Amino acid sequence: HSLGMDDIMQELDKYGVKYGIIQEAIEESLNNPGHKVLVARGKPALSGADAIIKYNYKEPSHKPVMTEDGRVDYYELGYISPIKAGEVVGERIPATPGEPGMNILGVEIPAKPGKNAEFKVGQGIVVMDNLAVAEFDGALSWLNNRIYVTRLLVIKGDVDFSVGNLDFKGKITIGGNVKEGFRVEADDDIEIRGMIDDARVTSRRGSVFIHKGIIGRGNAVVTAGKNIEARFAQNMVAEAGQNIIINEYVLRCNLKAGDSVLIHGRKGRILGNNTIYARTRIKASRVQNCRSLQLNVEGIERREYYDRILELNRLIEKKENELKSLSDSIRRLRVDLNNSDNMEKLQKKLPEFIVMAEEYDGLVVERNSLVAILKNTRGEGMIQIDAGLEPGMSFSIKKEPLKIRERLRNIQMYYDPDEQRVIVLSDTSR
Repeated sequence: HSLGMDDIMQELDKYGVKYGIIQEAIEESLNNPGHKVLVARGKPALSGADAIIKYNYKEPSHKPVMTEDGRVDYYELGYISPIKAGEVVGERIPATPGEPGMNILGVEIPAKPGKNAEFKVGQGIVVMDNLAVAEFDGALSWLNNRIYVTRLLVIKGDVDFSVGNLDFKGKITIGGNVKEGFRVEADDDIEIRGMIDDARVTSRRGSVFIHKGIIGRGNAVVTAGKNIEARFAQNMVAEAGQNIIINEYVLRCNLKAGDSVLIHGRKGRILGNNTIYARTRIKASRVQNCRSLQLNVEGIERREYYDRILELNRLIEKKENELKSLSDSIRRLRVDLNNSDNMEKLQKKLPEFIVMAEEYDGLVVERNSLVAILKNTRGEGMIQIDAGLEPGMSFSIKKEPLKIRERLRNIQMYYDPDEQRVIVLSDTSR
């Protein structure tokens, strides 16, 4: 008795094969006995797609811009990004569950669902389902790629008698100038579209951006927790926690920076007598008419920076684990929101999470800035000047004085910790 389709089906049934039977293959094998054929095929499970988060805003770049003639322009840097309450900062395309498969015995193979993704947002932003939304009118702030909304004060024109002195808890943007004798203070960034005219401007924790320049007559003082950036500066005193970046020229100024003083747009020059003090480096495209120029670099101890970076790495790892366990417990509580007990715990844990995330971001930012300082500083402090050096000018790095004895170009001086002295590299102009 020759085998028929029914016999084969019975045989498959005996082995429990129920799914993915290929009828045509069985028929073919009946017509061609002695050949091996595949008679049943399962369906593999399809994994789900991971969630994707898209942010509608990008952190303004603090990278210099290349100008048309191929030079680098350090002036067009990032400014304040305003935002309105209810505006969507980011959206999440949710993860998909995937599709289950089936083996030939008819047993379902479960699918691996896609991974969820959390928004990297902080204070002033609410997450509703798959949207992150600004809670109030303000300006965006970034810390370690986490987005926050900060209060923003907008002054459309000048800061003068019609406006008076300002002191604000968030960020300030000023459409015009800060007039003589007025005072502007803020906790966060201050952006001035015009200029500072013999006035005082202070950002306690952020940066001060001045689109035009600063002209002082004895009372211009600008201080910032982070950076000061301006097109030009004359007759003023400035102190920045991080960098002072001037694009065109510095004339009769007293500048002090916790990291670098960079006067190096394509026209960047130091004119006349200035006192410039930086912790890590001073860079200028050109110096001119300044015989009694004083450039001092305090210098760093690379060893201390390395040690602090290692300590920060330890703190970051510890904080990362704390954040992970806190976010796991928040996730568990969110599963059953009808439970009033859970709701209460959530209301306590969510603000805790925001504060902890902010601390974590602060540590990462500090570590990254120390790493950048080590990368950008040759030796333990450096001074770079491209042109205009004349005999008689004096510099110091790590209190080691240096007098220029001849005309030099493209000078790079740095403190070598191994040799415990300043090394000078340059071209002697013919």
